[in-house]
Amino acid sequence: MKVNGKYRILQASYWMMISVCFGYVTFYLSGFGYSAAEIGAITASFGIAAACCQPILGRIADKSRRFGWKTLILLLAAVCTADLVALTFSRSKLAVGVLFGAMMLLINCMMPLINAACFYYEKKGLEIDFGIARGLGSLSYAVLSLVLGGLTVRLGTSAVPLSGIPVILVLILTVISMPYGEHTEEGQGRQHKGKDLQNVKKCGKYRKIKGNPEKKNEAERPEKAIEKEKRSGVSFLKKYPAFSVMIGASVLLLSVHNFTSTYLLQMLERVGGNSGHLGTALAIAAVTEVPVMFLFSRIVKKVPSSVLLVVSGAAYTVKSLMLLASGNVGMIYVAQLLQPFSYALYAPAAVYFANECMGEEDKVTGQALMSMTSPAGTVIGNLVGGCLIDVSGVPAMLTVSSLTAVAAAAVAALAAVLYGKHRTVR
Repeated sequence: MKVNGKYRILQASYWMMISVCFGYVTFYLSGFGYSAAEIGAITASFGIAAACCQPILGRIADKSRRFGWKTLILLLAAVCTADLVALTFSRSKLAVGVLFGAMMLLINCMMPLINAACFYYEKKGLEIDFGIARGLGSLSYAVLSLVLGGLTVRLGTSAVPLSGIPVILVLILTVISMPYGEHTEEGQGRQHKGKDLQNVKKCGKYRKIKGNPEKKNEAERPEKAIEKEKRSGVSFLKKYPAFSVMIGASVLLLSVHNFTSTYLLQMLERVGGNSGHLGTALAIAAVTEVPVMFLFSRIVKKVPSSVLLVVSGAAYTVKSLMLLASGNVGMIYVAQLLQPFSYALYAPAAVYFANECMGEEDKVTGQALMSMTSPAGTVIGNLVGGCLIDVSGVPAMLTVSSLTAVAAAAVAALAAVLYGKHRTVR
């Protein structure tokens, strides 16, 4: 099988794990006696840990010869497998909370590495259609969500970790089979070198390249400048102002995403639904986002990724208001149909925007920082959402979600303007 096909399987298996971890976190933990606020606290705690770990792992993948994205994914997946096995046999409330939170941490940390793999192969001269791969991820998410919805009604909470074990094993086997290093360069030397030169020109750092362009660029920079960059994360964000602002927009967007997805079960129960309806609602959202994912590589050629992120914020605003107004399960299903314009646009657009902004020496770090907004959004959305539901109910949470979505669209618009000016100057 070609690399493109393997990458699609990687995305599919990864997003099936997302369904296990994030789609059913409320159902699973509430089954062991956790309240909405406690679930928010657990997901927030491990979300903070993930936000701290992702940039570190990204920097390691960028700079280390031994621990590239492939090795790091395998290490994280191996630990995740052990975690799922432990969850299958654990019945202690405390142990279940810690183990499930740890699984969310591990899955979150894989995200920037899996996204970076796409651009790694493109740099080697291999064509990878990220939109189709991501679309298959959504389709796989939909299938597993629908199946899990039925299984949870019959088997209860045990269905969640049991479904995750075969999925994570498929992910591990897929990563093992993917070429890395010298194996990806056979027959690609001329194309590889041409893409490197082209990318470096775009960054305004054109030099004659021999060997590894990243190491060459670093060697030619002043030693003090390199040390300063390594010491200060702030200097990295100053280097990319539009990206820095979009990080803020992304955190807000993903907070809204968690408001409207983590507590979807509570919204359904409010109008008479159950975990079976949860599986259907998740599947509707995932299936409807597939066409956008498949066509994204064409869409982004006509509409800038920065503008698509603004559209996503507007769609999340409408979706939150529709969920707030829902009086039955059918209305919630209708609100889920806005997924193509909200998360389906956000997910690939954020990846493309990070890749467009970063210089070659910062590609994986950029993906890690953008992916870091996922656990950050999880912290805000889950913690604040859970507390609001316990104190004031679902309507209050959805009102806050609507206001947050408006703010996200405004910040994304500011980042789009800054990026437009930066590109014009460059």
